[in-house]
Amino acid sequence: MNYLFVYITFLLAVIFVPKFNSIDIIGPQWVYLSILNLVTFVSLLIFYLKLTLTCITNIFANSIFRILFIFFVLMLLSFIYSNNVYLSAHDFSRNINLFAIVFNIYVLFSIYPFKFLHIALIFSFFLFCEIFYSLQFFFRDFYLYGFDVFNFDKININAFLGYTGNKNIAAASIVFKLPMLFYLIYYYSNKWMLGLLFFITSLSFFNLFILSARASLISLLIILFFFIGYLIYNKRFIKSFILMASLSFAYFLFSIYLPENTPTPLNRVSSIEFSDESSSFRLGLWNDAFNFTISHPLYGVGLGNWKVESAKFWKSHGQEYIVPYHAHNDFLEIGTELGLIGFFVYFSLFCFSFYFIISSFFRLRSPLTLILLLLLCVYFIDAFFNFPLERPIMQVPFGIILSMIIFYSSSPKLLVNEHF
Repeated sequence: MNYLFVYITFLLAVIFVPKFNSIDIIGPQWVYLSILNLVTFVSLLIFYLKLTLTCITNIFANSIFRILFIFFVLMLLSFIYSNNVYLSAHDFSRNINLFAIVFNIYVLFSIYPFKFLHIALIFSFFLFCEIFYSLQFFFRDFYLYGFDVFNFDKININAFLGYTGNKNIAAASIVFKLPMLFYLIYYYSNKWMLGLLFFITSLSFFNLFILSARASLISLLIILFFFIGYLIYNKRFIKSFILMASLSFAYFLFSIYLPENTPTPLNRVSSIEFSDESSSFRLGLWNDAFNFTISHPLYGVGLGNWKVESAKFWKSHGQEYIVPYHAHNDFLEIGTELGLIGFFVYFSLFCFSFYFIISSFFRLRSPLTLILLLLLCVYFIDAFFNFPLERPIMQVPFGIILSMIIFYSSSPKLLVNEHF
């Protein structure tokens, strides 16, 4: 049995963790991941001690992993100046899961031969699960009312929030997995398989159109533009047509399902402008976080403390009944908690990752490098507009992708072939 795929499957299965009457589902999800990662790490030490120790030496020789390690050291050091140590301990216990995922998968990559195709299949399976669960009421209504479902005067967007309970998170999770589905379209030539992929891709686009989360729509436009361009450049015209046809079909389906006077995805994207109201008050949040970081350049309020400290700034905006929990930008929020050093270390993690993937893509022109680039782009955009560091449903795939980037950057020759 290939325990690499078992571990990845259990990681992505975090979406199925029940709420257990908790206020926020992320609580049980983080507990689940902590247990899974601990059991996996201990198992590696017991059954593959020598190889695990060798991997520790190898992974610390990787510049991207060293940046990740420094980032977690800075998190730990923030306990010294933290305004509330308990909040820091709470967030550190969560964030250590990202570190554990990256390390565990790196070791398993070193033990078990794998094909990127198989990882893409696992991602696509869970993508389908998310889409099916999110669209379950649409399928139910279609079963009960047939084509009359397209004559409804009103639709409840809250019925499409899926496993997350939040449209922004649900949309981000879907679009984050989409590049893996694109890889399957590139890989397979069987007409029945391509037909199935057309169906799943169309449902994915349809789901994203219903949710109409602006950051995810931006990500969707970017990854579609580059992937379709790549297909056309490589003369994969049929497959580029499949993607464009699925996008057109999904938009047509959405347009006839959409009640009148409801903003379309194009309206949502075109409505983006540099004003605080149009950005759901993100500009105000970013300004508060930026000003605080500049005034506290050496160290911030400590890991996890901005969610409390930010309330002092928000009261000046005259909306005391709404107190945002995060800065809606992971980079700026890290700056408030760890200072400018923490901000630049975390930002450099993406800079080094982007540099390796982009340089590898221009050198090899392989679909694998393009998919990794698109995946990293989606997460970066979400981190710029939201707070994926807080959400297990985003941290799990990010940890898997980051581990792959670290693994391939340690052994770049493996990028030449789809598998080894």
